[in-house]
Amino acid sequence: MQTHDDPLLKASRLFLFALLLIPVLYWSKLLFLHTTPKTYALYALSELSLVCFLWFKSRTSLVRAPLSPIGKLVLLYLSVLILTSLTGVNPAYSFWGSLDRMGGVLTWLHLVLVFFLAVNILRSQSDWVQFFSFSTLVALAVALVHLFSLGGDSLIPEAHGGSTFGNSSFLAVYLLFHFFFALYVAGEQIKTSRRLVWIMFAAFFFFTLRTISAVAVQYSLLGGIILLVSLLLILTAQRWKRIIGWFVLGALIVSFLATSTLIFVPDSFLHRTFIDLSSGSRFALWDMAWKGIRERPVLGWGLENFGTVSLKYYDACLGSQACGFEMWFDRAHNKVLDVWIESGVVGLSIYLSLFVATLYALNTARKNRRITPFTFVVFVSALATYFVQNLTVLDTNTSLLFWTLILAFGSTLNRPPTEKRTPLSALVPSFATIFLPFLLFFFVIQPVRGNLAFAQTLNATSLQERVEAYERATTLSPLGRDMRRAWLSAQTERVFWNIAPERLKDIESAARIELGMAQAGLKESLTHKSQELRAHIALGIMEQTEGHFFNPAGFEKAEAVLLEAIDLYPLIPQPKWTLAGVYLDMGRADEALALTQDVLSASPFSPQAYNYQLLVLKWMDDEAAFEDLAKKALLAVPALKADIDELRTADISTQSQELLTLFHR
Repeated sequence: MQTHDDPLLKASRLFLFALLLIPVLYWSKLLFLHTTPKTYALYALSELSLVCFLWFKSRTSLVRAPLSPIGKLVLLYLSVLILTSLTGVNPAYSFWGSLDRMGGVLTWLHLVLVFFLAVNILRSQSDWVQFFSFSTLVALAVALVHLFSLGGDSLIPEAHGGSTFGNSSFLAVYLLFHFFFALYVAGEQIKTSRRLVWIMFAAFFFFTLRTISAVAVQYSLLGGIILLVSLLLILTAQRWKRIIGWFVLGALIVSFLATSTLIFVPDSFLHRTFIDLSSGSRFALWDMAWKGIRERPVLGWGLENFGTVSLKYYDACLGSQACGFEMWFDRAHNKVLDVWIESGVVGLSIYLSLFVATLYALNTARKNRRITPFTFVVFVSALATYFVQNLTVLDTNTSLLFWTLILAFGSTLNRPPTEKRTPLSALVPSFATIFLPFLLFFFVIQPVRGNLAFAQTLNATSLQERVEAYERATTLSPLGRDMRRAWLSAQTERVFWNIAPERLKDIESAARIELGMAQAGLKESLTHKSQELRAHIALGIMEQTEGHFFNPAGFEKAEAVLLEAIDLYPLIPQPKWTLAGVYLDMGRADEALALTQDVLSASPFSPQAYNYQLLVLKWMDDEAAFEDLAKKALLAVPALKADIDELRTADISTQSQELLTLFHR
């Protein structure tokens, strides 16, 4: 039997190719509609491909040679990620990952699985040409969706200039990979006409990237193109071209090093330009990350735990205009720092070694004429460009998938011929087939059901349906469960605080059931220490809700849980603002004022800090203090004028409940 014609191998190959369709996936009914469907599909398709491949291996005596150095490093990197997550601050959270990023151990297990499937299924250069050709055609469709949206209409919900990715930077990185893939396919074409077609595709990606608001990718791509040209010149036979190539390469390296240095010099033009393009939040995040690294330098904090570091070492610049008004970050927006934070210097060393090993494999293959100099140059430039742009942004599962595929490509270049071995025991694929339904159920079906239940809760047409969907959303699957609980509690808060009293009385029974479920779920989340601060704040609001509408004892429970949050994260303003609202509700305005003053003293340029203290002063009917602070606020943050004018006209006697809800944001 010809192994290429084996139906099981074809099926495994089909599922592997289907992974390339992941970028087009989105599902508007899911939370993070652009991210979660892609990762669920990664899990399902890679598992299906594995089972088919194992059955194929049980029917053939052809096996591949021992692991390449890249393959060994990939396994070592996975082992280190598992180890550092087990020794990190929240092993369970590190395994499942956050719902919005899904970057935990579970995802890395599947990425490594894709690596080994690609290494074993894509056996020749022609296989890889077909693979990257198909991926490039998919990328063309994604790019066309983006270009269509430039006319004012979007085919994708909440595209935000990012086509099927919902984020312009994520789209740009995806197209960046395919700019180089198109060049690789062009270089492998024999006919000039076909080569020109693929070069046109690469040009199309280049000009599409110019329409995307992703500055880091655009500048990195320009540098990547210069690197590509310089390497091509260096590899030519003519001496004068080699001299020019080395000169261009040297100038590029010097420019990169100078830029990387000057960007940190406060008074330099590059520093000011970088802040204008991205705000000062990057420098604040990098400083916070460095503090976290110094605390746990060797093994890090575990996957997905930068959020814990950012809370512990919170920078008061966050939330201000200087840092783009954003306050919550779960990544350092620098891949090197992210890897260092999550897996320590051990993980970072192996991560960087993967790049070095792949470059070495490419160069060895070039010297041995297994690949052309052009292919060598294209993939070296792709890796360098991807690495450089990652120094100011964050990775996604899709970009990690294509990075993993490049590693797999490099791993296949220098392996020795296939050897005859005993076929794989049928017990292995049998067990894999038995376990496949369980894997799909726990890693795909249950997370999808829990995610869908969130939307079903919001769109329920009856109270009974809402309660049932609410229970599913807050109990199904550890993947994202704690985040769904916190987000749904905000919906519960609106049920109580934003509807007319007579309407609330009509649904009181069901509303109290929902309140109880919200409180119970959030208390359980606190035992997981996942989304800990978010769960504390959400539970504090739920306890305040109980105190405001039903039982005054709820106020004391709210105070206790919020004081615990403040004790855990003394630098974070949100629990202090929430507690200030509770104190106002309890009639303890002086304590509310002290809390808001404490935050304002620490964050004198934060619009929210001014708003909350002004709100407390309005509640206390201290007009003189209100006007005095309003003048200071307008000097510090002129954009607050509309908010201040609205507060001036507010009537505490009739709008007290509405104003209290402002502390829940």
